[in-house]
Amino acid sequence: MCFNHTASAVKVPAHIDTPSQHDTLYAAKHMTKKILFVTAGIAALIIIIFSIRSLIQTTQISEPENAIQNTNGVLHIVDLDDVLSGGPDRDAIPPINDPSFQNVQEAEGTVADTDSGVAIQIGSKNRFYPLHILAWHEVINDRMSDTSFVVTYSPLTASAAVFNSTVDGNTLVFGNTGKLWDSNSVLYDKSTESEWSQILGKAIIGPKSGTQLTQIPSVVQTYGSWKNQHPKGEVLTQPTDTNFDYSRDPNQSYYENDQLFFPALHKDTRLSAKTTVFGVQIGEREKAYPLKTLQQHNSLSDGMSGFLYTINYDTKSGAITITANAPDAPIKTMQTYWFAWVGAFPNTSLYN
Repeated sequence: MCFNHTASAVKVPAHIDTPSQHDTLYAAKHMTKKILFVTAGIAALIIIIFSIRSLIQTTQISEPENAIQNTNGVLHIVDLDDVLSGGPDRDAIPPINDPSFQNVQEAEGTVADTDSGVAIQIGSKNRFYPLHILAWHEVINDRMSDTSFVVTYSPLTASAAVFNSTVDGNTLVFGNTGKLWDSNSVLYDKSTESEWSQILGKAIIGPKSGTQLTQIPSVVQTYGSWKNQHPKGEVLTQPTDTNFDYSRDPNQSYYENDQLFFPALHKDTRLSAKTTVFGVQIGEREKAYPLKTLQQHNSLSDGMSGFLYTINYDTKSGAITITANAPDAPIKTMQTYWFAWVGAFPNTSLYN
């Protein structure tokens, strides 16, 4: 008897997977779930990272107006590294602490009708501070009708403002640190040595950090228009104890080109950096109005923070004035360059 030693093949029904196929399918499905889970995790992590970055950036932008920090015992509300030397030492740009004034007749020949200046009214008194004097001094400590105030001008941001200098019952005397924050003049008070941003009207370094000065309304206009409105007004007398050439503005070439001496802290391309704007602030909201727009309309009405107001531009004097529907509207204004306004108020709206 002869035997065949070749084994017969075992047939497996087609509908039953072999162990190897079943394992492969199971592993593939399991791996797919893992990939989906990992992908979802990565996506969530990316969202969290960008949210944190956005929050940090927002905090950094709003920091100059809100957060008081303490670095090695120094209080401040701006990054200390952003406060730069402008070149001159403290009070090398000397403030005027004992200003004298002359009447309109006496000012003839020393102030031209086309000269611009800062005009203010306190009580029934009116005073005019020519920019060709302010450009050399930047700070004038003054008093009128029992009100102490400081007249300020920052040439590199082309911004003028007047502030009540009485803080917490004490009258502060201001000087110039020679430093700049976003090209804007940084002042100091001689009582507390705190340093103040001119455009913010607020202490940014030192014991008074975060303290806000009260702004006194002022207008930048030509002398000819001002003296016609206020023939009995007083005009700042040109100092005689200095070597400054008051017949010229030392910053004239800077005004006439688009270049900045220092990098802007916050770039916003909605307007070119040195576009002149009229900035309006009410509470925590701000809006900027390009000077060219105001020149085209002469008068426009707008609203913000529940208040309505009208901005008027006088073509003869260059004066910009604002009136609100409520006499107690907490409005602050400043004419300045766009880069400076948006640097101080990065969340500002822009009138279109």
